[in-house]
This record gives sequence, structure tokens and C-alpha cells, in this order.
Amino acid sequence: GEAALYSGLTPPIPEVQAPKGEAVANLLAAVLPQSVSAETTFAQRLENKVLLLDAPPRSRRAKEAEQPKGKQKGRVHKKMSRREMRFRGFLTVDDHAGIQYQDCLPLHELWLGYIAELLGPTASSTAIAGKITHADLHGAMLTVARSRDPHNIGVTGILIRETENTFSVVTEDNHVKLIPKAQSEFSFMLPRPEGPFWVTLHGQNLCSRPADRATKKIKCSSSLAL
Repeated sequence: GEAALYSGLTPPIPEVQAPKGEAVANLLAAVLPQSVSAETTFAQRLENKVLLLDAPPRSRRAKEAEQPKGKQKGRVHKKMSRREMRFRGFLTVDDHAGIQYQDCLPLHELWLGYIAELLGPTASSTAIAGKITHADLHGAMLTVARSRDPHNIGVTGILIRETENTFSVVTEDNHVKLIPKAQSEFSFMLPRPEGPFWVTLHGQNLCSRPADRATKKIKCSSSLAL
């Protein structure tokens, strides 16, 4: 049968029923060729020696698989460019996106608390103007006081998005208006302990990204060409 077919290929390994040293010698005698002395091999390489019976060395891929996921050297994901973000619509605020004026009122309340903490006990108008030009205006209630486009004059809404050259505000009739900064003048009211304080901003002084405006020095112009 099949067992008889393969029986002559390898010598049978005897069952280990002897002391440790004799068992190893018997095992070597069974597997080594007859020309090699099992006793000599055992005495030279195995007797009175510590053998490390660890698992074989693992591959580099196996070691990396066992590392925590945070430390793996995987593929670096490339950041999406602004052109691709604009193409995918991530930078677009749609007028029909379901943005409601009432939903933006909590944002306005948060901004009032933020701006009050930012200004603190500042009293002079010059100090307030310096802090306002570097402040985050998202959530402010802006009114277009003057503009080259007569259709934008009087538009009032909560600022929900600011880019380098535009403001996007939500009006009370739930419309999103895109207002260019240049050639426009914006005003908003600040609640102060001494009473309401109205601030007027020239849009051309704000033509920069919010993150850049917070750190760089702004050259303010006192006139507005309309």
C-alpha cells in the first residue's frame, strides 16, 4: 500500500524512552548518515550546551504588521489642494444648502462672548480697532454700509464663511449672500459696558485669509474708493 511505498525512504525514528542525553544520541543515530558518528556529533555540538529553541527569524513585513497602527510606515496621504477642494465643492456655500438664519443665531451668540473676552476692558477706539482687525469674524452680524454694488448696500446677516476676498452672510430670509470685500464697507455693533459701540471696517483692509490676518500687520486705509 501507500505506507509500504514510502517506508524505505526515511529510517524510522525510534520512540524516546530513555534519559535525556541517551534519547538525543539515539535520535541522532537514527537521522544522521552511517558515516557520521552520532556520539561524536552529540559530544561536540550538543552535550552540556544551552540551545535556544526560539521561532525562526520573522520577516520585516511580519514585524511591521505587529507594530501599532500609529507607528506603521504606510503610504503618505497627499493633502487635497485648494483647486481640488473647490472642484469637489468643499469651498462652496450653496444658497439652497438648507442653511437657516435661526440655526446661525447660536453661532452669533458664541461670537459675542468670544469678542467680549478678546477685547476685555479695552476702552480706547484705537485699541479696539487694532484687535478687531485681527479677530475671527465668523458669527458676527455684519451690515454692508457702503458698496460699489448698490444691490449689496443694506444687506445684513451672520457671517458664516470668509475667504481672502469675500464674506458669505446668512440673511433673515434664509438667503446666503456673497459680498466682495473690496470696494465695500461693513459695520457691526459691539455690546460694551459703557453702551453699544459701532465698528466700521473697510473691506479692502481685510483682503486676506482669516488665518493670515490674525498674524500679520494690516495697513489700514482711511478712505474708500467707491
